[in-house]
Amino acid sequence: TNFDRLMESALRDAGVEPTVLSSPDHVQGMLPLIHTQCCILKLHGDYLDTRIRNTPSELEAYPEEFDGLLDRIFDEFGLIVCGWSATWDNALRNAIERCPSRRFTTYWATHGEPSDEAQRLINHRGAEVISIENADTFFQTVQQHVESIEKFSRPHPLSIEAAVATLKRYLSEPKYRLQLSDFVDETVERVVEMVSGKAFAVEDSPRPDRDSITARVRSYDAACSTLLAMAARGGFWAEEEHYSVWQRALERLGSTALSSGYSVWLGLQRYPATLLLYALGLGAVEADRLQFLGRMLRAPIRREGREDVSAVRILPPFCLPDIGGQKMRVLEGMDGRYAPLNNRIHDELRQYAKHPIPSDERYALIFDKLEILIALSCAFQGGSVPMGMFGYRHDNRNRIFQEIEESISTFQEQSPFVRSGIFGETVEQCTQGLDAFKGFIAQFRWW
Repeated sequence: TNFDRLMESALRDAGVEPTVLSSPDHVQGMLPLIHTQCCILKLHGDYLDTRIRNTPSELEAYPEEFDGLLDRIFDEFGLIVCGWSATWDNALRNAIERCPSRRFTTYWATHGEPSDEAQRLINHRGAEVISIENADTFFQTVQQHVESIEKFSRPHPLSIEAAVATLKRYLSEPKYRLQLSDFVDETVERVVEMVSGKAFAVEDSPRPDRDSITARVRSYDAACSTLLAMAARGGFWAEEEHYSVWQRALERLGSTALSSGYSVWLGLQRYPATLLLYALGLGAVEADRLQFLGRMLRAPIRREGREDVSAVRILPPFCLPDIGGQKMRVLEGMDGRYAPLNNRIHDELRQYAKHPIPSDERYALIFDKLEILIALSCAFQGGSVPMGMFGYRHDNRNRIFQEIEESISTFQEQSPFVRSGIFGETVEQCTQGLDAFKGFIAQFRWW
């Protein structure tokens, strides 16, 4: 209802060229609303046009062309009302009141109590009333929420299910090995493209704090969702001809080109590869495909300006630079956790492992078994021992130790733990590694 051109100027500054309608003859030649990118209807005219409407008598009725267009707008679109008292504009009130449908919601932002005229329209439209301080704060808040939804939005569940179904078909027969390779490669590239965008910048980005770090981690989770659903099944059904496909995916995600910026954002750059390693590992451990797991743990990860290092020495949560250990307690819901990022991964990956591991109790055991094998492998390869949730889940830990000891004792060189080479290539090496690890755990105090 304003005469000025501030709205047009603001839109053009934002790179949007609006369609502007300020007189009946404009309406006659306009494109259908659905085909306009952005349309401004200046009901009371433009300040450079002498036909502006301002007096009470001028605001009693609109031209027939305006009334027809308003009837379509109020019927076919939702409304956000902000900064309008509804007191003086009789013709506009009448246009809203004569609209019979409420197919889309009306939101009425108001500072203080609405006028009697406004309240009557609110009741007529069944509008949602939003109490605001001012228009700037209101619309900035809306913008922030929209951006958050955009960042955290995941692919539609049917899209993920379709991807998993495609993966299963390609896994079913060797003749699909090329399709499988291309399919996984394309999915990984989509993840790389997403996490290389502005939302994941390490320099021109918000200062790390509880909210921004939590938002960044959630954004990574969302970007990786389809790949992780595929990986949990891929690890479960992995045959030897599939190893190179998943190893290539792990190397691609893990070999990021680190640059300058906030250390937390730099550390999180390899978080997608960590998620992939865990998703593959959960499926592999549940299906006893330890040779596949060993291959993934030994996968070489490229580091800018330094020699390659195996995945197990750089991707576990406690090994990620500047975010490992208990530094991620800043994450929402992780206050006081001994292994906050491990906890976060445990909770995030549960949804993708529902099919191969339906039981929550079984899932916790498999997760701890994976983390113990990761720790044993890292120690065997000369790295520091990365801790995990097994550090305080004593029953699971003891059960897993017993399973490994009985397997090695019974099957000796044919034990899957020995044959996989995860933490030793001989019975003696595996036994020594396990004993040393148990001794380390016995001395470790979470408090």
